[in-house]
Amino acid sequence: MNDIVVVAPPSPLSAWSFQFLEQALRSVYPSLPVLRLDRLDRIDDSDRSGGARLILSAFPPPALATFCSRRNLTPIILLDDTLPSTAFVCAGGPVSTLEAVRAMSASLSLAGACSSVPGARLIRRGDGMRLLDMLALAAGDVAQSRLQTACAPFGGPDKRLQDAVLEWEAAQNFPELTADEEQLAECVLGGLYKYVEDGAPGTLTWPGRAFLLGDSPGTTAPTILEVTGRARIIFYGPYFHLPRGRWKMRISFGFSHDIRGLPLNIQIASATLLGEVRILAERSGIFAVNCEVVVTDPHEPIEVRTMNEQGAIEGHVALASVELTYLAET
Repeated sequence: MNDIVVVAPPSPLSAWSFQFLEQALRSVYPSLPVLRLDRLDRIDDSDRSGGARLILSAFPPPALATFCSRRNLTPIILLDDTLPSTAFVCAGGPVSTLEAVRAMSASLSLAGACSSVPGARLIRRGDGMRLLDMLALAAGDVAQSRLQTACAPFGGPDKRLQDAVLEWEAAQNFPELTADEEQLAECVLGGLYKYVEDGAPGTLTWPGRAFLLGDSPGTTAPTILEVTGRARIIFYGPYFHLPRGRWKMRISFGFSHDIRGLPLNIQIASATLLGEVRILAERSGIFAVNCEVVVTDPHEPIEVRTMNEQGAIEGHVALASVELTYLAET
């Protein structure tokens, strides 16, 4: 029997399924060890003479996909819907919706590499899968009667996964997201869910309200910022994560009519500086600047820092959005 690898971004589906698989598989394999991996954990890739392990991860380390490929393992990827996943993470802290979306962007950026492993099986909440089928997928060559017995405490072998998760979810006290919070989650995470589903990230949008105010660290930036005063960092954040690869960033600003030749410096950084561009605000309107960056560490958050390089006596600036388009693997 080989290691059983299950990767699932944080969600009601992952919470229920991890518990189900751990308990049901241990009823089939009583001595089965369970290994929970986080993004910075190392994986024992030595020649194992002992038994198999159940490996569970919501934030898989980048080496897990390579480990699965080398060992000819077929990971199971559990993918819930965007909004219940975001609400689940909010409730777990509790944390703000912005912080929850940051965490989800990290998990999805890391999980996508595992979903690209040959033979990986993606399971969505609404797929209609029975508990028996899910357990058989993980357990391998085991008699049906033993699997049916293992499913009994969870509603029986024919119970649908989505029904089991809904029943568990109804008993929890997850927060209800506002319309703005739902839009934030969809804009930032929608393309990353596509990455996990088919290996190609969709277009992402980081809205201006996801950024923070340089004059008051930790505070959400206002829609329109007065730049009167000294040279300084005016916007920074949002600390979202991206999958490995080459990306085009389109950063859009709005300038007021009284802006007067204000030079802005925009730096894109992760563990290292990824890119830097400049824009000279000379007249009113909406303007955009493009930049290409290469992301090599999906477990590291991305920061976009906007600085006015000289003091200003008047003028207003708005950071409208950052649009990201995936260009190629690296």
